[in-house]
Amino acid sequence: MAAVASWFRPKGRHHGINETTVKAQLPATRTQCAGFVYNVPPGGIDENQVGMGAATQTDRKTLMQELYEAYIACPWAWAAVQAIARTITAGGMVTDWTGDDQDATRTSPRNPTTLRLSKTCSRFCNPQQNIRQLLRNFIADLLVFADAYIEVVWVGSRPVALYNQDSPTTTPVSDEHGNISKYVQVTDYGKRVEFETREIIHVSLDAARPGVVGVAPMQAALGPVTSWLFAAATGKETFKKGLPPEIHVDFPSSTRTPTYASGATSTPRRTSARRTSAPRSPPRAARPSRNSRRPR
Repeated sequence: MAAVASWFRPKGRHHGINETTVKAQLPATRTQCAGFVYNVPPGGIDENQVGMGAATQTDRKTLMQELYEAYIACPWAWAAVQAIARTITAGGMVTDWTGDDQDATRTSPRNPTTLRLSKTCSRFCNPQQNIRQLLRNFIADLLVFADAYIEVVWVGSRPVALYNQDSPTTTPVSDEHGNISKYVQVTDYGKRVEFETREIIHVSLDAARPGVVGVAPMQAALGPVTSWLFAAATGKETFKKGLPPEIHVDFPSSTRTPTYASGATSTPRRTSARRTSAPRSPPRAARPSRNSRRPR
């Protein structure tokens, strides 16, 4: 809100330079970057080409689905995301005048028209959610997917409602330099809708190689979470069998009994209690019959 309030400060001789001032003084062609953005394929990003790497043959939509499934399956990841989101939004959203000296000695000026419209929109939000619920979902998307979107509903030149926009199915359409021209959502059922840049509030987390999208903490913790899921699955299967003890049986190579006539080895064998049976006794020699003749 401090940045919004600074837009309406009176501009004097030595006023600060901001984005609006730069755009007014320089043509748009001079402010565009010439370098290419990391992780953007040739031709840019659209709803059909959201590449993550040609070597691994993966795309962003598949990665988003993996992150969501790991977030749901791992209770520790879910608890951490919920705790962070609820802590940040505990006090709601409050606007404050940046010129206040905290001593109540300066009178706050009247709010500009744009700020009043923003307060009205955030106070209503939408028929299903208030601003806290909206921001909790917004922060959860940031922590899991690294990118969060809010749809802004406009009536003329006024914003009237705010809605959460699904992050895995929403794609920013940009060129190779990272300039976003619009947003496209394609659902799993094939529904498609386009949004102008003013209709979407897009926030990305920081990344070491910045691009159109960011890197989420859930993505960085995907390896340990996957290891935990495999360990949990192994423990589940062990408990389903009643937690049987493991018995180590070692037969030395010197064992020469008829039971192991096929050849004994010194390789250790590990078997569960269910598969353990009593050792078999060697077969007895056949007794001669009474009618048999004895050799003379």
